[in-house]
Amino acid sequence: MIKELNINELDSVVGGQYVINGDTRQVAFRDAKKVFSLKNCSDYQAKELMESLIGKYNTEEEYDNACIAELQSRGWI
Repeated sequence: MIKELNINELDSVVGGQYVINGDTRQVAFRDAKKVFSLKNCSDYQAKELMESLIGKYNTEEEYDNACIAELQSRGWI
């Protein structure tokens, strides 16, 4: 499910262009402009996965798309 979030509701996460809101269990990608609900994982697991992909892509949009694809492949979004 994609839902727009108010930017004030988001908690920044160090590294990458994403934010995780632990209260609503949602992850937002700034450059891809998409928001997903997290499921079947902890906030920490999602953060750890996305941080493991930092520095492997030329643009933030490629990074966002890689994170989204990997989270989807694991059934986490």
